[in-house]
Amino acid sequence: MVSIKVKKQANPVSVFKLPWPPTVNLYYRVTGKGLRIAQGGLLYRDAVAAAMHAAPPHNYGTARLNVQIATCLPDRQRRDLDNLLKPLLDAIEKTGLLYVNDSQIDNLHIIRGPIVGRAEACLVIRVSVFKETLFNKIMRFVGKYHSL
Repeated sequence: MVSIKVKKQANPVSVFKLPWPPTVNLYYRVTGKGLRIAQGGLLYRDAVAAAMHAAPPHNYGTARLNVQIATCLPDRQRRDLDNLLKPLLDAIEKTGLLYVNDSQIDNLHIIRGPIVGRAEACLVIRVSVFKETLFNKIMRFVGKYHSL
């Protein structure tokens, strides 16, 4: 299910495909001890780990990251794209193959892609080291000295 390309350059870029995640409602369950990962979430973590171990991407260690995600949707159902992020990013983090913690992600972009059917539904992920741009420097300055 996974295909990974890593460009050999100063700023390596990893591109890979992962399985479609369960909904947040199926990923978590509430117990007497609090919020826990449900069976569907554990199965998804295992699927992500298997896919990423098959062709390991570049390991960025503790670098600040830029992550772009394109969705290949299973159906026409209305869905909030932001609900896909938590299960996906946590499952990637759990593998230990790409980054140490998803808090390293400084730039995160997700786009709704084509409807491909349940059998082909997936997420295409592109990861690179985050490069601070003039815009980011200005926003950091504005945020530091002015309340937005």
